[in-house]
Formats: sequence, C-alpha cells, structure tokens
Amino acid sequence: FKSHCVFINVVAIGSMERATEKIYDLLKHLGENIDPNLISPQVAITEFMSIQGLLAGGQKDIFLNLYQMTDRTKLMTMKLLAMRVMYYLQQHSFMSGYLACKMI
Repeated sequence: FKSHCVFINVVAIGSMERATEKIYDLLKHLGENIDPNLISPQVAITEFMSIQGLLAGGQKDIFLNLYQMTDRTKLMTMKLLAMRVMYYLQQHSFMSGYLACKMI
C-alpha cells in the first residue's frame, strides 16, 4: 500500500488526472466506490448539512469520544481520501469538503 501511495504522489507531479484515477481505483478495491462525476455542488451541500447536523449538540460529544481507528482497510481508505482532499484543496474545488465529510 505504501508503494502505491508513493507512486500516486510521483504520478501527481506529471499528471493529476492519472493520479486521481489511481486513487479512485484503489478506493474501489477498499470498498469505497466514489464517482466524482456524479457529485455536484448540490450533493456536496447536502453532505455538508448532514455532517453539520451530526456534529451539533450531543452527537458531537459521542463523535469526539470514539476510540482510535484500528481497521487497516479503513485506515488505508482514509489515507487515500486525505491525499485526494489535499489535491482538491490546491484546485479550490468543492470536492475537498465533500470528501472530508465522507471521511467523518
């Protein structure tokens, strides 16, 4: 997995599109099937509002008291999503916020 992450970072230097394809391909193998072509700003706003409701009030305390994640598949998924969030932040895309919400 670490070699895939290094490969993605190297590929991203030359072709962000190819790196993106590789990340989404790996995410599919980890059980997270995200098609960026199906995510519109409206879908992202819906996800933002859902997470905002989740983190409001007493729900926030439950979330903050969760144990550290130990499932390797989920950890690898989070690492790939975090990489993708960083790429989207550089592009100033709404997708960075959408993927951050998916991580929560």
